[in-house]
Parts: sequence; C-alpha cells; structure tokens
Amino acid sequence: MKCIECQDEIPEERIEILNAKNWPIRCVKCSKVQPKMGFLIYSHKTAGEIVVIPNNSDGTHNEESIRQGNRAYHRAR
Repeated sequence: MKCIECQDEIPEERIEILNAKNWPIRCVKCSKVQPKMGFLIYSHKTAGEIVVIPNNSDGTHNEESIRQGNRAYHRAR
C-alpha cells in the first residue's frame, strides 16, 4: 500500500497500526502526528516532576496545554 500524499511504499506493520486507529494511511515522513511533549516542573526545592502534555485525538499538539506547561516551567525556575 502507498502513502496518500507522496505515494511512497508503507511497511505492512505501519498499515496495521494506522488501520487499528482509523488514521489516514501516511508514511512517517508525511505523518501529521506530533511527538508528545513534557516539562520538568519544580513545585518544591528537592525534586522535580515530569508533566507530559497529551496530544489531541488527531495526533497534533494541544497548543493551550503546551502554553500552560511552559508557563509552569518558567514560573518554577
């Protein structure tokens, strides 16, 4: 099977995963899904905590959550 954007061949394993999630058949290069983001927040002196920002259901970044995480990160520093 080929990518719907660039027509490159896609490995069978990737096609199975994309079909299971009901996502469009795109190669990694053309994918719109973004990696998850995280921030190290120091809410007190001795230890930080990692806050992972979840993506939207379509795999794109949740801009408002990233903005809030960024504010918390800079406030704690």
